[in-house]
Amino acid sequence: MSDQEKKDDPRKASRDVVRVLERSCDIHSFNTEVEWLEARRKVITASEVPAVLGASRWQTPMQLAYDKLNGAKRETTLAMESGKALEPVVATAYIEATNRALMDLGRFTLLTSKRYPWLGASLDRLIVEESPGALEIKTTTHAENVEEGNSERLNYEVQNQVQMLVAGLAWGELAVLIRTSQLVFIPTEANAKFHDAMLAKTHEFYKKVVLYRQMPAPTD
Repeated sequence: MSDQEKKDDPRKASRDVVRVLERSCDIHSFNTEVEWLEARRKVITASEVPAVLGASRWQTPMQLAYDKLNGAKRETTLAMESGKALEPVVATAYIEATNRALMDLGRFTLLTSKRYPWLGASLDRLIVEESPGALEIKTTTHAENVEEGNSERLNYEVQNQVQMLVAGLAWGELAVLIRTSQLVFIPTEANAKFHDAMLAKTHEFYKKVVLYRQMPAPTD
């Protein structure tokens, strides 16, 4: 789909993108954050996969399992609130820098994979192209956090990979705002080798914690 076609009929472009998604996932829209969070407890979401893999800077597999089993209260920090407030700003900057159209599925939308029903994802934005992409928007405090090999960037990349798998997309991009002054774009492509390894780990975690309501062993 050309840029001109997207501008001439943005509603058609959006419908086309939704049809692409519906081949690979179910789209669930909720009215409240409470409903959305409850639905997320029943699957392993893209943002939780780093914890399942033991690669998260912020949460261990044991902590994630506890939250899944007990419905831990969702804590918000100033950094989280700032990131949320800056999301539309970064999205607008991305549009201006790339001349790509974006689609917002809604804050309380959850995609669940048809092929891998234990996986879910909430996308920040969809990149409206003939082959759509998943845009993940982040804010960070230091430029080294987006350098290749950095653990924070790894978390972002894992999340984006899961988003692509759930939504049936071949590519994505990270848009990272550094100290509110520098915007970095990191293109990504679906990685089948990573997906295979991730699917085994997440399915095992899902069965033990979500289905059988058991805590994983400390070494899991």
